[in-house]
Amino acid sequence: MDDFLGSELRQGAALGWRVIDNGKVGGARLRQRKAREINEVELQKLQSNVGRELSRIRNDLAGIDDKHKSLASGTENARQTASAVQQNLGSGLSSQLEYRLAEGSVLKTETGLLEATYLQNVALAEWDRATGRYFQFAEDMR
Repeated sequence: MDDFLGSELRQGAALGWRVIDNGKVGGARLRQRKAREINEVELQKLQSNVGRELSRIRNDLAGIDDKHKSLASGTENARQTASAVQQNLGSGLSSQLEYRLAEGSVLKTETGLLEATYLQNVALAEWDRATGRYFQFAEDMR
């Protein structure tokens, strides 16, 4: 950035000089402008995607809720089955293998419940991010 400053005296002598800042002022201003422009472009992209993203997250939450309900009923059924197999094991009508398989089914459905809960928490965090719930501006920090 060449800033040319000059002055002319009335006696006919001309005097000129250049301001050299070695990028300290002009370079910092250009970096600041570049960062601001990048942030503005990112903001526009985020604003244009908010509707689609919220719709996707809402669909994810609905699917996760259905999965959670299904796994909750499956867990209850697996527990009842394991209890019945344990009673049959005590009376000699079932084997240890059947009991272990029934217990494995209970563990699988409980693992699915925990996974669904985790996915629901992730989707809710994405919802909060997309809606700007926890977004803070630099002016808010003062």
